[in-house]
This record gives sequence, structure tokens and C-alpha cells, in this order.
Amino acid sequence: MAILVKPIQRVNPSDLEQPKKWYVTQVTATQVDESQIALDMADGTTLDPSEAMMALRQLRKVLLRRLLSGESVKMGNWGSFSITLTSSGVDSKEKVNASLIKSVNLNFQADKTFKEELQKATFAWVDKLAGLRGDIEYVITTGRDGSTGTENDTATRGGDYIVKGTGIQLVDKDEEHKASIQLINSSEYPEVITETSTNTPELVIFTIPNELTEGTYKLVIETYYTPNGILDEPVMITAPFDLTLV
Repeated sequence: MAILVKPIQRVNPSDLEQPKKWYVTQVTATQVDESQIALDMADGTTLDPSEAMMALRQLRKVLLRRLLSGESVKMGNWGSFSITLTSSGVDSKEKVNASLIKSVNLNFQADKTFKEELQKATFAWVDKLAGLRGDIEYVITTGRDGSTGTENDTATRGGDYIVKGTGIQLVDKDEEHKASIQLINSSEYPEVITETSTNTPELVIFTIPNELTEGTYKLVIETYYTPNGILDEPVMITAPFDLTLV
């Protein structure tokens, strides 16, 4: 894994007359939600994703409760969480009261070990990566229930589901690194699907497993596809809608 970076030209804010200089800046690849974090946790432990999700949500509750009790919280060698306040000022001590507090802020101070681990980062230039990917956008645009024709809403168990987008073709890296379709429900282990009836960069058709329980699922495609070869790291493409299985 690598942090994506790109060159950017900036002025010196303290001396606008100086020539612009070039710097390296980070590019955020994507925002990962708690469902994916739970999957990652489960992959390296004996937890299943629903247990990992429960642990994450419980951690949030406990952390918030401790912070709102005026405590700081040290999480092993991660670092420490604490609260800071932003307030207005007044001209005498007698006028100070809680109404001056404008916001309660979260502060995180990384542990020394955590900071040292960050320094081990590797980097990949966005322009070179874009050349490998062929400047395509990896995106799911629509999903359609093959049984009812409904778009971006319901999916019928046992029936076909039709996904359209760009860069969505399932392509494996090797025998150990497989592309897949994932149906993720926070209450149970995610369903991983590798078989499709149609599999192209713009169209993927697969069958919704009949044994899945009814409920709301996230649709994610994990693939190593690129027009110019195979990616070293997979692309995770999350549908901009949830599926309600019926």
C-alpha cells in the first residue's frame, strides 16, 4: 500500500513577490467507512464482520462517554484522545460562564511509536498511476433488479442483478488475490460472489444468492482491473445506493 501524492505549485504567503515553488502534496484515494474497517479487522482475527462492527461501535460509545466525563483516553501505542474548548473572551473573571463556550473539540496526540510507524510510508505518484489505469474513473452508476426492473433500490434473491458503471470488470491479480462482488450487511458475514454471467468494464451481471436474509446491503466490487494491465492493489468500488433484498 502507498500514499498517493502529486506535485503542486504554491506561492509563499509571507512574500507574494517570490517565484512560486513546487511541493509534494497528498491525494486522498477514497474514504473508507466503518463497514470496510470491520471487514479488515475480521480478516486478521477470529472475529466475524458483525462482531468487529459491534466492537467498533462499542469503542465509539465508551470513548465518547469517557471524554464527556472530562477524562483523557490513552489507547495503547496509538496515542491519547482529549477534549479542548473554544470560547469567547470577556474583560473580567466575574463575567466568565459556560455560555462563553462556542465549541467542544476533539484532540488526538499520536504516540511516539505511532508516529514512527507513519514515517515508514511509501508513496505513489498519481500521474504514473493514472497512466496505468488509463485515466478511467472507477464507479458504479446504476444497479437494476433483473426480476422487477427496479433501479438502485430492491434486489430479488435468486434473481439476476445488473450493475452498470466504468472500470467495474472483475479481474483477479492471481490465485490468492481474487476480484469479487461483496454484499455487506452489518448484522451478518458479508456474502462474497465471484461468479458472473456477464463481466465487462461497463456491465456486470450476477445472481443474488437465494439464501441471504432480507435486509439492507452495501454493494462493493473489488477488482484489479485496468485497461493497461493488472493493478498491484485492488480498487474498491462502492455503489452510491443500498440494496434492499426481498
